[in-house]
Formats: sequence, C-alpha cells, structure tokens
Amino acid sequence: PPPPPPPPTTPLILFRRQRQMCIRDRTFQVGDTLTIGDPLTVTGTLTIIDASGNGIILGGATATNELKLTDADLDNITATNLIFNTTGNITVDGVTQPNTISGGIELNATDATSVVTFKTTASTFGTLDINADAGVSIEIGVTTSGAVTLDADADDNGTGNLVVAASGSLTTGGNALSITANDVALAGSLNSGAGLVTITDSDGTGIGLIPLNTDDVLGRLNLSQADLNMITSTAGLTLQTSAGILVNGITPPTNLSGTLTLDAGTSITFSGTQSSFASLDAQADDGINVDVNLSTTGDLTLNGDANDADDGNSNDDISFANNVVVSAGGALSVSATTGELSGGTNLTFQVGDTPVSYTHLRA
Repeated sequence: PPPPPPPPTTPLILFRRQRQMCIRDRTFQVGDTLTIGDPLTVTGTLTIIDASGNGIILGGATATNELKLTDADLDNITATNLIFNTTGNITVDGVTQPNTISGGIELNATDATSVVTFKTTASTFGTLDINADAGVSIEIGVTTSGAVTLDADADDNGTGNLVVAASGSLTTGGNALSITANDVALAGSLNSGAGLVTITDSDGTGIGLIPLNTDDVLGRLNLSQADLNMITSTAGLTLQTSAGILVNGITPPTNLSGTLTLDAGTSITFSGTQSSFASLDAQADDGINVDVNLSTTGDLTLNGDANDADDGNSNDDISFANNVVVSAGGALSVSATTGELSGGTNLTFQVGDTPVSYTHLRA
C-alpha cells in the first residue's frame, strides 16, 4: 500500500469535553490552538512543542497566531512536570501553577531571537526553569515555592540579558535562585530569602562590580551598586565566570546578609576606589590584585590559586599596591598554593580578634 501522507506542518490537537486521557511521559507537537477541555493526565512529564514556531502564550495575554494555553487549560492538566518548547517567544501573563502539576514548569525559547517575558499580571509557580537564547524580561511579580533556574543566554553567545523592570520582581520562597546571563539589569528585586543566589557569566567575558550603571563595560556582565542592592538573600550571593572579575567602589549590598563569593577562572582585581563587604570570599584561578583598600565586617578570604595549579609567569600571585590597608572584622585568610604574596610599601593588615591565616605563600 502507499505510505501514509505526512502530518500537517501545524497540527491541531483539540481535547473537547468527551473523555479523560491518561498516558505516560508524552510529547505533543501543536500548531496554533490547544484547548484542554477534559482532564489530561500524564504519569510523568508532559512536553508541549509549538510546531509552528510562532511562539507560546500562557495566561491572559492576547494571541495572534501563537500557541496559547489559558489558566483554565492548565488546570485540566495532571502531570509531574510540564515543559513548553518553541523557537518563537514565550509570554507569561497571570499564570498560577495548579496543584495537579506536582513538580515544575519549564519554559524553553530556543532561537537566536527568542525571549521569555513575564508581563501584565503576576504569576505563581512551583519549581521554575527558564531557558531563552535572547533574554528574559520580568515586568511583573513572579513568585515560586521551589527553586528557580534561569538562563537568559542559553546558547552562550553573549546576546541574552536578564532585565527586571521596576514593576517586576522574582521571589523564590526561600529556595535557591540560579541565573546565567550575558548581563543583568535590576530595577526590580530578586529575593531568595534563605536560598543561595548564583549569577554566572554566560559567555566568559568577565564580571564587573561597579559603582554606577554608567560604568558598564559592553559585553561584560555588569552589576552596579544599585543592582546588588536589589538582591535579597541570607544565604549569600555567588558570582562566577570563566574570565576575570573587577571590583570598584562597592559597599555592602543593602539586602545581602550572607557571604559574597567571587569565583573567577582567571584573575580578580580590586581597583578604582576602596570596597567594603559584610563577608567576602574571593577565589581566583590566576591571581588577585588589591590596588585599593579592602575591608569586611565579617570574614575575608583571598585565594589567588583556587585551582591549585601553577600557571606560570606569576599568574597565581596575590599582589598589593603601596599603602593598601586590608581589614577584616572576622577571620582573614590569604592563600595561593603555587603563587607568592607580594606587597608594596606600607602594606597593612588589620584583623579583629581572629589571627591572620597565611597558607602556601612565598613572600
């Protein structure tokens, strides 16, 4: 017999009020419309793919030719996890994850121009995983009861930024918040409560902690003092990059009570004007340069050779400029396994009641 005809390029899957479906892990490719009128039960993960590539709308935003699911549609789904895939954009407007989705929701917008936007009406989720190639924009409140993983530059090509508008916020209910992006701009807040916040430079161009947004370096992940003040966490903030980190004129972030950890694949440099922190843990694979005064009210750790590898040419050294004062209200630990401690004239260490710790240094 002749082979069956190929499926249409924009298939339509329509569930009307006739029966209940119960299936295991399942993937649906859907064209412009998906109406779920009866309960749809999946004993595992349900993946819905926008076959047309026109994008996905979740909630109340108006659709033109995008695949749209309303809150009522989502209420009829029972699954452990729910995944949405598109090569277009994803817009989320007033979504409340139903209790029938017991795990998390994952949003994947995987084209060079694809963005994920939260807008108009606040949304609530359990665990939330967001992946976009060209950026994530949060223009309204987003709240979760589980951990959040957000990758605004999923293809790591340096074009995807995280932007939180003044009207927006992301609150994780005390759970971990992990962000990967080319750059981050925070007019609105990130609040992980007792959860750790981790921000990773997506394309390896480095991180700058700077006094003002006007000090941004194009292509680098920049966090101004104002950006840092919009992050709330009692578990701390970790900033990591495969390149270097520059710190200039930073004071303790207003809402960060845990340790600020700097994790650099190359070097860390403190320059410009002096910086101060609550607690600071600076871990660099290829050396630390302290060109200005540096202080903490809590513990201060400087590790110039975090990968414990001899990179040669004094790359693992910890160097201090002339007249620099390094002070810690708690413990002060300075180490470089294969490097040296080098200081200019009038170098001063000030420590509270805890002794200074020097390890693996050749002065």
